[in-house]
Amino acid sequence: MSIFNYKLSNTLATIMFGTALTFTGCGSDDDDDTTPTTEVETGENTEVETGENTEVETGENTEVETGENTEVETGENTEVETGENTEVETGENTEVETGENTEVETGENTETETEVETGENTETETEISSNGYEFSQTAIQNVSGEITEDTTWTNDKVWQLSGSVNVIAPAVLTIEAGTVVTGANGADYLAINTGAKIHAEGTAESPIIFTSLQDLAGQGAVSQWGGLTILGNAQSNKGTSVYEAGTQNFASESADANGESSGVLKYVQIKYTGFEVEADKELNGLSLAGVGSGTEIDHIEVYVGGDDGIELWGGTANLSHVAIIGAGDDSLDWTDGWTGTADHVYIHQTENVTSDDPRGIEADSNGDNPTLEPISNPTISNMTIVADDENAQQGILLRRGTSASISNSIVVGSREKSCLEFRDSATLDTQPIFENVVLGGGCSAHFGGDDGVEADGVQNQFEAGTNNSVSDEVDPMAIAQSYEGDDYIGAFDPNAESKWTDGWTHEFIQPKFVQ
Repeated sequence: MSIFNYKLSNTLATIMFGTALTFTGCGSDDDDDTTPTTEVETGENTEVETGENTEVETGENTEVETGENTEVETGENTEVETGENTEVETGENTEVETGENTEVETGENTETETEVETGENTETETEISSNGYEFSQTAIQNVSGEITEDTTWTNDKVWQLSGSVNVIAPAVLTIEAGTVVTGANGADYLAINTGAKIHAEGTAESPIIFTSLQDLAGQGAVSQWGGLTILGNAQSNKGTSVYEAGTQNFASESADANGESSGVLKYVQIKYTGFEVEADKELNGLSLAGVGSGTEIDHIEVYVGGDDGIELWGGTANLSHVAIIGAGDDSLDWTDGWTGTADHVYIHQTENVTSDDPRGIEADSNGDNPTLEPISNPTISNMTIVADDENAQQGILLRRGTSASISNSIVVGSREKSCLEFRDSATLDTQPIFENVVLGGGCSAHFGGDDGVEADGVQNQFEAGTNNSVSDEVDPMAIAQSYEGDDYIGAFDPNAESKWTDGWTHEFIQPKFVQ
């Protein structure tokens, strides 16, 4: 059940991008049943204005096109209704303004199309109302190119990314609570480059939403825009690297910038992302490359993306209260020497699978030389990993020399592979630490090994930790409730009256096996 539903219906798409100008005349009560239909096409500099209490209705299969510089204004109490299969196209510099109490309804299969120049101050005005929710945004503002000075995106607009938008040092991009940022295709993404900052601090009542333009019309789906990328100067075991998104390199061989701040992300939704820049180089929901520990990342939801939910390349970034739901590939992925922390992490692998090896966690240190320093070695606590899809692979896969310290966590769910697997002896040699961890039911096996590591070796390392166990139970909350330690295990306190996901996330999907 959607707890904080920001979906907008086709109503929004139609009123944002065009107003139907084909009018159906209404005869008197004495007229026959034949309704005359007028087709109206406007050229350049055309102004159409309706008075108060005007009703405008278009029939099925109506095509409406406006030329350049067309102004359409409706008075108070105007009702506009379009039938099925209506196509509306607006030309350049079209302004659409609606008065008070305007009701707009679109039928099925309504297509809207617009050509929008990505210059300054391109906006379309509307009052947005859909599915019983009222929204404060009254315009779409298109942005593109580089941001080189301090800039604020206000919450009275929808900010539409046009291509890659790069924030360049020393600029700070501030995004107000309650702001909506959209992309329309995979080439649309936001990159905070090295030395620049983002300050996106939402609240539980007014989260900041990064989503697809299609989502505003109620048609959100996987891989509809690129995603959010942050590049920093913190240490990586590959030194300075080139990232597939952004205009600058990231990370460093030195630890001097490990405490660097790239800004703030709080109470943020990131939805419907994922784009392949080139073979084996994809944009994720949230990409953190060389990001330092001074960056505040707290209360983040990544929802239904085409590639990984969150991926980290080196750095010392710390994550807190993170929900990753419906990642197409791996939910949490790290490599290149990440040594930060993650606490209160909820991973739900749904049936939205776009790869052949989707994992709850896929973790590496360095694929070329697994002994290079710094070794990936994050500290993770209070994590829950569940899976609904039988094609889901390992709950946790540690490989290529990574280590980790994982505590107070639960791994369960329907999956084709094991709950916990080590791949290669370099990983086993790092002796990952487990404490108060339960591997539950639903996995093909509790332990797995590959590339020179046997499952028994993984089990031995797991049992060398403190208070770890295996179980056939598949309900993570039941596991958490039965835990008898001083603290609780899993992402959510089983005795709390609410979850930290309540109120600000797009949707919290209960796993199928606990519904």
